[in-house]
Amino acid sequence: LDALIEPIASDPQLTDIALYLSGRAALGQNRVGRARAQFEAALEQQATAGNRLAPSLHFYRGVCLAQLQREPEARRELAQAMEAGFMPETPEEAVRVAQTLLQVGLAEPTVPLLEALTLRGLRPTAEVWALLGRAQQACGQLERAISAYTEALQLKPQQVELLALRGEGLRQIGLLDAAVVDYTTALQIAPTQHALHYPLALSYLQQ
Repeated sequence: LDALIEPIASDPQLTDIALYLSGRAALGQNRVGRARAQFEAALEQQATAGNRLAPSLHFYRGVCLAQLQREPEARRELAQAMEAGFMPETPEEAVRVAQTLLQVGLAEPTVPLLEALTLRGLRPTAEVWALLGRAQQACGQLERAISAYTEALQLKPQQVELLALRGEGLRQIGLLDAAVVDYTTALQIAPTQHALHYPLALSYLQQ
């Protein structure tokens, strides 16, 4: 990749693009500090806020800040990127984007991003459905979250965490029999997950 970046970097008008690509390469090598420095240098090169590269620069700077455990700064940077119209280029990148956004507590922009993936006819994976369910649940969209968890469990059954999350959604909307089934199934799969006895007991009490 360095060989491809070198001729771009030699053009003064393309400095920001070369820095962006260099930052992406460094991030791919887990050199987070260098990647952040490259993205910040590219942002300093931006002549206008409306530059088409700016959302990507803000997003990947936010990714670096999240990996450096500077979450308040990461949240602000990622929110700015999404507001500026950042969109992932591939379904795989969309999954990584969603994971990063949820990690820093930005569930709201995650929902349309993942919903777009499920509507493209690409056969979303269980991971995509699970991420969508988490984002929808965080936004209070319980019935839609339950539907997404169901899709994920159909593709990859016996996921204890998803059964527990779906059970919690079912309990909150009053579908107590179904919630009991999910919690009981989860405990059958993972009998040492004693924390599941509490929501199961709550479901019985509500019944």
